[in-house]
Amino acid sequence: MDPLRLVLALCACLWPTCTRGSVWDCCEGDVLLLLDSSGSINSHEFSRLLRFLSDLLRPFRLGRGQVRVALVQVGTESALEFGLDTYDTQIGLQEALRSTRHLRGDTNTDRALRLVQSLLAQPEAPPTVLLWLTDGVEPGAVDGPMAELRGVGVSVLVVSTGQGNFQLLRRVVTPPVETHLHFVDVDDISSITEDLREAIVELIRAERLQVCVLGSSSVVLQWRPVFSSDLGTFSLHYKPDPSDGTAHTHTTLSTGSGGEHTLPGDSSWAELTGLWPDTPYSAWLVPDHCVPHRRTLSVSFRTLPGEEITHTSD
Repeated sequence: MDPLRLVLALCACLWPTCTRGSVWDCCEGDVLLLLDSSGSINSHEFSRLLRFLSDLLRPFRLGRGQVRVALVQVGTESALEFGLDTYDTQIGLQEALRSTRHLRGDTNTDRALRLVQSLLAQPEAPPTVLLWLTDGVEPGAVDGPMAELRGVGVSVLVVSTGQGNFQLLRRVVTPPVETHLHFVDVDDISSITEDLREAIVELIRAERLQVCVLGSSSVVLQWRPVFSSDLGTFSLHYKPDPSDGTAHTHTTLSTGSGGEHTLPGDSSWAELTGLWPDTPYSAWLVPDHCVPHRRTLSVSFRTLPGEEITHTSD
């Protein structure tokens, strides 16, 4: 086998993966919890919903650059139980879920969704998932707010513990309905924990650009494919990083001064050659404008001073 392809195969084996029950360090995104805390939910049901959320979220690593979690409760008046940057440890999150108070009152889901909209991060933010837990009883006029959320790239998932309005819930979830909409008795809700967690992982799996092979005049960059080949392209840009004061000054223009490559959507790696030795570089992947809700991926690296080749796993 070609040595470069052998190293790439090794990189693929080392690339962080998410398996059922193990999602420690492979996800980056915001999870917004919309919890029905109205009077149509009894105390037993409410406690089971909180226990379900506790188990669902327990494997995730929390904080900026990982997974952030916020909880909005639905009642007569919507309530922000905690925001996205409130907890960066599982100990804090689990304690907050255990101490969440049942609001009761009316099911004003549409008002709560306005509060959810105020939590949305700025452009270039990681993916966002809205998980709505409801008994499906008179949720209110949610079509419009849910459509607005989906329109800005929020993925909507729903768990209903009652009969509910199937057509309404089917309209608001992000396809595929089969994995993003669940109807379950509250006493059996633990049966969907792994499937729902897996669906969330697929939506917020980290899309990181990383150095796989590093040399003095070349580098191999690798990333998880984020498009299919028929969805479009993205461009790979690279240039010396002027923010590093130790960067060398070159008077001769060459490929080492930077460049740009257009790549098909299903690419997962690229080799950059003709780089200057012992020089800091920045590289970034820019999605085709035809592909919505994808962010730019970036990485910084420094070429080696000699001819030695180094394999890095992160």
